Amino acid sequence: MKKLLITTMLDYGYYPNNRVHHIVEQFKGKFDEVMVFYKKVYVRGEYSFVDQLKVFLSFEIKSSHRANVTSIEIDPFFNHIEGLGLNTLGIESPYTEVSSSILSFVKKALSNIGLICDFAIVPSFLLSYILRVKGKIDVFIGQGPWEVAAGYILKKIGMVKVLVYDDFDYAPGYQHAKFRKIIVAFLEKLFMKRSDIIISVGKLLGDLREKQTGKKVEVIPNGVNYKLFSQAQNKPSHPPTLIYMGFVWDWSGVDLVLEALPMIKEKCPEIRFVVVGHITPGYSSYIKDISNKLKLGNSFVYLGNKNYVELVDYLRQADIGMALFRPVELRKYAFSLKVIEYMAAGIPVIATKGTQSGVIVETHKSGEAIGFNIDELASSICSMLIDKEKYQRYSENSKICSSRYDWEVLMNRKYELIKTFYYRGNVGNS
Repeated sequence: MKKLLITTMLDYGYYPNNRVHHIVEQFKGKFDEVMVFYKKVYVRGEYSFVDQLKVFLSFEIKSSHRANVTSIEIDPFFNHIEGLGLNTLGIESPYTEVSSSILSFVKKALSNIGLICDFAIVPSFLLSYILRVKGKIDVFIGQGPWEVAAGYILKKIGMVKVLVYDDFDYAPGYQHAKFRKIIVAFLEKLFMKRSDIIISVGKLLGDLREKQTGKKVEVIPNGVNYKLFSQAQNKPSHPPTLIYMGFVWDWSGVDLVLEALPMIKEKCPEIRFVVVGHITPGYSSYIKDISNKLKLGNSFVYLGNKNYVELVDYLRQADIGMALFRPVELRKYAFSLKVIEYMAAGIPVIATKGTQSGVIVETHKSGEAIGFNIDELASSICSMLIDKEKYQRYSENSKICSSRYDWEVLMNRKYELIKTFYYRGNVGNS
């Protein structure tokens, strides 16, 4: 197989550590040419109104090259600032309850209008293909319904041989208006059925997809660079430390951890909570207000967004990893990279019961899956830190089980699956 094209709505250049980065890293040695199409993200607070209007009405492509990998940043038609509609209404999070019926109506209307922006990504990807791709594609990997819609069209006109749906997230979970959620769910199901291969990131999502499509779904989870993250198992002396890594938003559970800290400090006075990752300006103000209100002082530290390799340094000085996500659909099915990275660093994990993260923790006995509430969280943290035997058991299980999730092993499985389909004579017969 010579050419691979990966398409994603995630900003491959802006966000540093996602599944797509590891697919590229492991597949670049298996194809002559690898191309990544990704949607450019516009972050709130960085652009004037005039600039926002310009990008909304424009279409732009930028390319960069590294060895045999070409990254193509696509600024599609009708692109906009993340959360523009909610921000305009003064609402930081889509999970925020709105008391005004008028405001609630406008919130839903703006969300549904956003479908136009979603649909615009398909012609934007197709136009980018015409302008930047020469010849046919052996394998097309799409990470969502819009991406795979573009791949399906290309396959129907004979430009793609194998169409792979990389089901790494539950796309309807991003939507909060009922109509938009129904449309996205319909498109997910439609294009999964029309894909040659469906690969889901976790058991919960895989089971759901098999039920929805009636097709065989392969489960290939997210992983970890075990050689890198296991370096964090050698820990220097440090105060008891909780850590959260990754995108920080309403569903991240960071606010719940902050609210639990005063209770935890009663038994563990030296406890601190370290947060590393991207955060929106509005949510940053929100958690700072919580910290100030609770007078947490140095017990809470936000270190900003760090690159992939730097995470190891912070994990060396951490004791428990936080994956206590709000139990919404988006997080229920998500296979969070941070969970396996915590485990590879030898630290137990606290996750939300009933989520994929909770399933991982319970399966490997690498921590505790609990309800999404302050009392259970405080009790779980204090119990782990005080009961050294329990902590050591969770830590050892984390080290052993995480080694099975090395990215190279997982992506070799994925490649062999695709290669087998490609060469067995079923190409074009999905």
